[in-house]
Amino acid sequence: MSKYSIQSFLQETAQRDDLREPFELENPYLLEVNLNGRVWAKLGAMIGYLGNIKFEREGMLE
Repeated sequence: MSKYSIQSFLQETAQRDDLREPFELENPYLLEVNLNGRVWAKLGAMIGYLGNIKFEREGMLE
């Protein structure tokens, strides 16, 4: 097993904000959505958010 210093661990795992795509797979179970406009999400699918986000419930055929 190789050993990492704290500095090398931070460099390997830091989030790169200059390479932001609209959808980024964080791990096999988590998708990060970088909001820039409208996004549709299934009720109960979101586990967290950061920032000023407005949620609206839409009808089934709207």
